[in-house]
Amino acid sequence: MEDPRRNRAAPRTTYTRTIIKDTLLEMLNTQSFRRLRVAALCQRAEITRATFYLYFQSLHAVVDELTEDVLSLVQTHASEEASPALLEAQPATLQQLRASLKHLCPLCRMGPEVDKYLPLFRDASLAPHVLQTLCRSTQEKLTPLYMEYGKMSEAEAKLLLLYDIYGTFYMNRSMKWNRDEQWFQICALMDANRLGGLEALHQNPL
Repeated sequence: MEDPRRNRAAPRTTYTRTIIKDTLLEMLNTQSFRRLRVAALCQRAEITRATFYLYFQSLHAVVDELTEDVLSLVQTHASEEASPALLEAQPATLQQLRASLKHLCPLCRMGPEVDKYLPLFRDASLAPHVLQTLCRSTQEKLTPLYMEYGKMSEAEAKLLLLYDIYGTFYMNRSMKWNRDEQWFQICALMDANRLGGLEALHQNPL
Protein backbone atom coordinates (compact mmCIF):
# COMPACT_ATOMS: atom_id res chain seq x y z
CA MET A 1 0.00 0.00 0.00
CA GLU A 2 1.34 3.45 -0.93
CA ASP A 3 2.38 5.64 1.96
CA PRO A 4 -0.10 8.56 2.23
CA ARG A 5 2.75 10.70 3.51
CA ARG A 6 4.39 10.45 0.08
CA ASN A 7 1.20 10.84 -1.88
CA ARG A 8 -0.08 14.40 -1.95
CA ALA A 9 -3.00 13.19 -4.07
CA ALA A 10 -4.36 11.22 -1.12
CA PRO A 11 -7.54 12.66 0.43
CA ARG A 12 -6.52 15.69 2.49
CA THR A 13 -8.09 14.43 5.72
CA THR A 14 -6.36 11.03 5.52
CA TYR A 15 -3.05 12.61 4.54
CA THR A 16 -3.07 15.16 7.37
CA ARG A 17 -4.16 12.71 10.07
CA THR A 18 -1.43 10.31 8.95
CA ILE A 19 1.20 13.07 9.01
CA ILE A 20 0.21 14.00 12.57
CA LYS A 21 0.20 10.41 13.84
CA ASP A 22 3.46 9.42 12.15
CA THR A 23 5.17 12.57 13.41
CA LEU A 24 4.14 11.80 16.99
CA LEU A 25 5.54 8.25 16.67
CA GLU A 26 8.80 9.62 15.27
CA MET A 27 9.14 12.09 18.13
CA LEU A 28 8.51 9.35 20.70
CA ASN A 29 11.65 7.62 19.47
CA THR A 30 13.77 10.41 20.91
CA GLN A 31 11.76 11.95 23.76
CA SER A 32 9.17 11.15 26.38
CA PHE A 33 5.52 11.80 25.65
CA ARG A 34 5.43 13.93 28.81
CA ARG A 35 7.83 16.37 27.15
CA LEU A 36 6.00 16.58 23.81
CA ARG A 37 4.17 19.74 22.88
CA VAL A 38 1.65 20.42 20.14
CA ALA A 39 3.73 23.35 18.87
CA ALA A 40 6.81 21.15 18.41
CA LEU A 41 4.81 18.46 16.63
CA CYS A 42 3.27 21.04 14.29
CA GLN A 43 6.66 22.48 13.46
CA ARG A 44 8.08 19.06 12.64
CA ALA A 45 4.99 18.02 10.66
CA GLU A 46 4.98 21.36 8.86
CA ILE A 47 1.39 22.16 9.76
CA THR A 48 -0.25 24.95 11.75
CA ARG A 49 -1.69 24.57 15.24
CA ALA A 50 -5.10 25.38 13.75
CA THR A 51 -4.72 22.42 11.41
CA PHE A 52 -3.76 20.12 14.29
CA TYR A 53 -6.81 21.10 16.34
CA LEU A 54 -9.03 20.66 13.29
CA TYR A 55 -8.30 16.93 13.51
CA PHE A 56 -7.39 16.24 17.16
CA GLN A 57 -8.34 17.82 20.48
CA SER A 58 -5.04 16.91 22.15
CA LEU A 59 -1.91 14.79 21.91
CA HIS A 60 -3.70 12.11 23.93
CA ALA A 61 -6.37 12.01 21.23
CA VAL A 62 -3.63 11.22 18.71
CA VAL A 63 -2.40 8.41 20.96
CA ASP A 64 -5.95 7.04 21.23
CA GLU A 65 -6.30 6.88 17.45
CA LEU A 66 -2.89 5.25 17.08
CA THR A 67 -3.87 2.61 19.64
CA GLU A 68 -7.11 1.99 17.76
CA ASP A 69 -5.08 1.59 14.57
CA VAL A 70 -3.06 -1.17 16.26
CA LEU A 71 -6.22 -2.90 17.47
CA SER A 72 -7.74 -2.72 13.98
CA LEU A 73 -4.65 -4.42 12.57
CA VAL A 74 -4.96 -7.12 15.23
CA GLN A 75 -8.65 -7.67 14.45
CA THR A 76 -7.93 -7.94 10.71
CA HIS A 77 -5.10 -10.39 11.37
CA ALA A 78 -7.27 -12.50 13.68
CA SER A 79 -10.14 -12.57 11.19
CA GLU A 80 -7.83 -13.73 8.41
CA GLU A 81 -6.54 -16.55 10.61
CA ALA A 82 -9.98 -17.80 11.70
CA SER A 83 -11.44 -20.52 9.51
CA PRO A 84 -15.15 -20.53 8.52
CA ALA A 85 -15.57 -23.80 10.42
CA LEU A 86 -14.41 -22.18 13.65
CA LEU A 87 -16.54 -19.10 13.12
CA GLU A 88 -19.64 -21.26 12.65
CA ALA A 89 -18.88 -23.47 15.66
CA GLN A 90 -19.92 -22.88 19.26
CA PRO A 91 -19.01 -19.35 20.41
CA ALA A 92 -16.30 -20.39 22.86
CA THR A 93 -13.68 -23.00 21.94
CA LEU A 94 -10.07 -23.54 22.90
CA GLN A 95 -9.11 -22.83 19.28
CA GLN A 96 -10.88 -19.47 19.34
CA LEU A 97 -9.21 -18.57 22.61
CA ARG A 98 -5.81 -19.41 21.15
CA ALA A 99 -6.53 -17.26 18.08
CA SER A 100 -7.71 -14.40 20.31
CA LEU A 101 -4.63 -14.25 22.55
CA LYS A 102 -3.01 -11.60 20.33
CA HIS A 103 -5.57 -9.13 21.73
CA LEU A 104 -3.86 -9.39 25.13
CA CYS A 105 -0.81 -7.53 23.85
CA PRO A 106 -0.94 -6.65 20.14
CA LEU A 107 2.74 -5.92 19.61
CA CYS A 108 3.89 -9.23 21.05
CA ARG A 109 1.49 -11.22 18.85
CA MET A 110 1.98 -9.52 15.51
CA GLY A 111 4.74 -9.18 12.96
CA PRO A 112 6.69 -6.27 11.48
CA GLU A 113 3.50 -4.53 10.31
CA VAL A 114 3.02 -3.11 13.81
CA ASP A 115 6.64 -2.36 14.66
CA LYS A 116 6.22 1.33 13.95
CA TYR A 117 3.81 1.51 16.90
CA LEU A 118 6.41 0.29 19.42
CA PRO A 119 7.11 3.82 20.76
CA LEU A 120 3.56 3.91 22.16
CA PHE A 121 4.28 0.88 24.30
CA ARG A 122 7.86 1.70 25.24
CA ASP A 123 7.06 5.14 26.66
CA ALA A 124 6.67 4.80 30.43
CA SER A 125 4.50 7.91 30.74
CA LEU A 126 2.07 6.55 28.12
CA ALA A 127 1.83 2.98 29.44
CA PRO A 128 -1.16 3.55 31.79
CA HIS A 129 -3.14 5.37 29.10
CA VAL A 130 -2.41 2.79 26.38
CA LEU A 131 -3.15 -0.08 28.76
CA GLN A 132 -6.56 1.38 29.61
CA THR A 133 -7.46 1.41 25.91
CA LEU A 134 -6.17 -2.14 25.46
CA CYS A 135 -8.13 -3.32 28.49
CA ARG A 136 -11.41 -1.85 27.23
CA SER A 137 -11.03 -3.42 23.80
CA THR A 138 -9.72 -6.77 25.04
CA GLN A 139 -12.36 -7.19 27.73
CA GLU A 140 -15.09 -6.51 25.20
CA LYS A 141 -13.75 -9.22 22.87
CA LEU A 142 -12.51 -11.87 25.30
CA THR A 143 -14.76 -11.66 28.37
CA PRO A 144 -17.52 -13.82 26.77
CA LEU A 145 -14.92 -16.44 25.75
CA TYR A 146 -13.38 -16.56 29.22
CA MET A 147 -16.85 -16.76 30.80
CA GLU A 148 -18.08 -19.61 28.64
CA TYR A 149 -14.95 -21.70 28.33
CA GLY A 150 -13.71 -21.14 31.88
CA LYS A 151 -17.22 -21.36 33.35
CA MET A 152 -16.80 -18.17 35.39
CA SER A 153 -18.78 -15.02 36.08
CA GLU A 154 -18.40 -11.82 34.11
CA ALA A 155 -16.65 -10.10 37.01
CA GLU A 156 -14.22 -13.00 37.37
CA ALA A 157 -13.50 -13.06 33.63
CA LYS A 158 -12.75 -9.32 33.56
CA LEU A 159 -10.39 -9.55 36.53
CA LEU A 160 -8.59 -12.55 35.04
CA LEU A 161 -8.19 -10.64 31.78
CA LEU A 162 -6.69 -7.68 33.63
CA TYR A 163 -4.18 -10.08 35.17
CA ASP A 164 -3.35 -11.52 31.73
CA ILE A 165 -3.13 -8.14 29.96
CA TYR A 166 -0.94 -6.44 32.56
CA GLY A 167 1.22 -9.53 33.01
CA THR A 168 1.84 -9.86 29.29
CA PHE A 169 2.52 -6.15 28.89
CA TYR A 170 5.05 -5.90 31.69
CA MET A 171 6.78 -9.14 30.66
CA ASN A 172 7.37 -7.58 27.24
CA ARG A 173 8.42 -4.31 28.81
CA SER A 174 10.98 -6.04 31.02
CA MET A 175 12.39 -7.73 27.90
CA LYS A 176 12.42 -4.39 26.04
CA TRP A 177 10.03 -5.75 23.39
CA ASN A 178 12.87 -7.73 21.79
CA ARG A 179 11.61 -10.71 19.81
CA ASP A 180 14.60 -12.96 20.45
CA GLU A 181 14.71 -16.68 21.21
CA GLN A 182 14.14 -16.17 24.93
CA TRP A 183 11.12 -13.95 24.19
CA PHE A 184 9.49 -16.63 22.00
CA GLN A 185 10.09 -19.22 24.73
CA ILE A 186 8.51 -17.00 27.41
CA CYS A 187 5.49 -16.24 25.19
CA ALA A 188 5.00 -19.96 24.57
CA LEU A 189 5.18 -20.66 28.32
CA MET A 190 2.68 -17.90 29.11
CA ASP A 191 0.26 -19.14 26.46
CA ALA A 192 0.55 -22.72 27.71
CA ASN A 193 -0.05 -21.56 31.29
CA ARG A 194 -3.03 -19.38 30.29
CA LEU A 195 -4.69 -21.95 28.04
CA GLY A 196 -3.93 -24.79 30.44
CA GLY A 197 -5.60 -22.90 33.26
CA LEU A 198 -8.72 -22.22 31.18
CA GLU A 199 -8.83 -25.85 30.08
CA ALA A 200 -8.61 -26.95 33.72
CA LEU A 201 -11.51 -24.66 34.63
CA HIS A 202 -13.49 -25.96 31.68
CA GLN A 203 -13.03 -29.54 32.86
CA ASN A 204 -13.39 -28.83 36.59
CA PRO A 205 -15.25 -25.54 37.26
CA LEU A 206 -14.60 -23.90 40.63
